[in-house]
Amino acid sequence: MNTREARTKCRRMPARRNLQNFWHSSSPRKGYRSPLPRNDIVTMTVFITDVRLGPEFLRIRKEILGRDFPASALIGVSRLMPVDGLLEIQAIAVLPCRDTATP
Repeated sequence: MNTREARTKCRRMPARRNLQNFWHSSSPRKGYRSPLPRNDIVTMTVFITDVRLGPEFLRIRKEILGRDFPASALIGVSRLMPVDGLLEIQAIAVLPCRDTATP
């Protein structure tokens, strides 16, 4: 696969949509803010089934998240669920403590 083919395949993968949806969730858990502020994310791990798409994914990540993205890892895997999955994003956020004693 050459660079052009990799970029074409990456455009078809849901990377951009997944990253955008990640921060613009329309159904947050009760008690949490939405969208999740980017500053609350402290780390994210991205699993990708075709490592040749890694550089293109990193470009998309920088485009969407800007320069100050959280600590992250991009890991190549042989398969994801569903079977035809190309990308999975896991993240950890640190949210401010809410004082539950205050009315």
